[in-house]
Amino acid sequence: MAWTWGLNSSGIDAPCSLVERADSGTMTTVIANISSVYNSNSFHTNSIHYYPADNTYTLGDRNPNLYVKVSRTGSLIWQFGGSNPKDASKNFSG
Repeated sequence: MAWTWGLNSSGIDAPCSLVERADSGTMTTVIANISSVYNSNSFHTNSIHYYPADNTYTLGDRNPNLYVKVSRTGSLIWQFGGSNPKDASKNFSG
């Protein structure tokens, strides 16, 4: 998996894409534009972890100060932190 910047927009702290690269070199886009998963005026996605047990990713972004968990199909499972979530029913704080 990897982040790609500049495919969807340009500028500092622009949204990025989440892509997977297979051993064969095949690239699969999981999330074309991270702004489809959570709301922010600027983006700095800087952490990612894959969980094979449930086939999901957690992503961290320093600018909106949040973590999200997404499926490998790019669907939001939950959001921790941030403000103005895309889906308030999947948002929690601690």
